[in-house]
Amino acid sequence: IEARAGEVELVRTPERAGYAACINLGYGVLRANEPDYIWVLNNDVRLDRGALLALLAAARNEPAVQIWGSSVVAGTRGLNLECAGGCRYSALTTRNTPLHAGQPLSMLENLEPEPLDYVYGAAMFFPAHVFESLGGLCEDYFLYFEEQDCVKRLPRPARLGWCRHSLVYHAGGASTGDGGQARSRMQQYYENLSTLRFTRKYYPHLLPVVFAARLMLKPVLFALRGEWQLYSPFARALLDFLRGKPARPYS
Repeated sequence: IEARAGEVELVRTPERAGYAACINLGYGVLRANEPDYIWVLNNDVRLDRGALLALLAAARNEPAVQIWGSSVVAGTRGLNLECAGGCRYSALTTRNTPLHAGQPLSMLENLEPEPLDYVYGAAMFFPAHVFESLGGLCEDYFLYFEEQDCVKRLPRPARLGWCRHSLVYHAGGASTGDGGQARSRMQQYYENLSTLRFTRKYYPHLLPVVFAARLMLKPVLFALRGEWQLYSPFARALLDFLRGKPARPYS
């Protein structure tokens, strides 16, 4: 950062905040420069040298697109796609399906674009006026579902795009840990709490089904997999949801 004085500015939060809160704080600093675009990136990605140029070309060629996603590659030196721009989402099953996941990069040119329900949160490229109109990312979730919430707040029909030649290599798990129990416990807490909040906000008619399914099926999965350490954060997430408590920094 010191070597790039004048190009890079580090903004430190006064406390441990969620993903959306940090992004919004950064955008608050950038607004004074009146940027044309905002590129929201996870802290565990490596960028291909031409990733940004490809996005700029795509955005200028199709100005109606409200959010662009990149070709996200699994692993910082990976050879297979994690997703092509984004995912499909089933509100009933709460399942996210990354598009073209597992396809080798050698097949990139042959992949057909598919409709996106949301752009993958590891790399979201906005025209600045779109990000401004949203008022930034929603800070209700702490982690998970910020990108789905973004799309729900866009004018309908939402226009989402996949920039095929923008490659972003994603290590995964930098915020929730590098694997093992710690990562799984954090994921269980935030993922369950955010899923229920998102469902209540946008699919309230499905909330009883989603809540009951998780309440009954999750403990069975923990038992079958011998993952009893996950029950406590799972139960805490459900209780915090029912009590209307904000997401807490999990340790």
